[in-house]
Amino acid sequence: PKMLTKTTYLAVACAVLLGASGCKKDDAAATGGGAEPAGSPASPAAPAKKAAPAFKWTAAPTLDAIPDGAIKGMANGVPFEVKSVVIQPSFGKWSIKLWDKELKRPTGIAMGGQSINLSLPPGQIAAGFKRVKALKYGDGYFQIRKDPKTDKTTSWNAKNAYAIEITKWDVKPHDPKGRIFQYAGRASGRIAVVYKGYGDFKDSYAAGTFTNAVVRYMGKPRWKKAETKTAGK
Repeated sequence: PKMLTKTTYLAVACAVLLGASGCKKDDAAATGGGAEPAGSPASPAAPAKKAAPAFKWTAAPTLDAIPDGAIKGMANGVPFEVKSVVIQPSFGKWSIKLWDKELKRPTGIAMGGQSINLSLPPGQIAAGFKRVKALKYGDGYFQIRKDPKTDKTTSWNAKNAYAIEITKWDVKPHDPKGRIFQYAGRASGRIAVVYKGYGDFKDSYAAGTFTNAVVRYMGKPRWKKAETKTAGK
């Protein structure tokens, strides 16, 4: 007897199982060549998350515009790469410092280099904290080189805007019986901050993600001092 070709055999099997009317013209051919057998449920791949493009200066940074990876940008026309992120209370508010130097120890004094210093609201911060600030003066300064050819920096106050999200906040409360400088824990998140250039300064910015940033108390937070005074009355 003649041997049935693979395509003919599949066509016959299709007709027997589903009835002639249930088979389309290309059913048999479509099942060949390593494709999934007819009747197998399709498993569509999950859509890949679209990565944010490289960050560019904008007057209105958003969380969605923050790219994955190390925080970097431009400082007065020169590449700026953040190597340490430090969060601590300062002047009655939480502050975040994006510094281009390595912090040698959690409670070490940050000296030299360039840094972006931003003020966040006082009080409790937790995972899920988000804030987007419109372009305006205040809430921080950029310790920056006015002349890129030297290491001398100046505290540049200019219109700035930022978007920040805290995704991890594993931080202990301040211990009133502890040392003056206290290591409190770690935080992770993402941030984009821009400074509007003027005069001798060019538009400057930094954006990216941070993991396990140092959170510390360099003295008793001012809001804790206020709570102590209130409790003593």
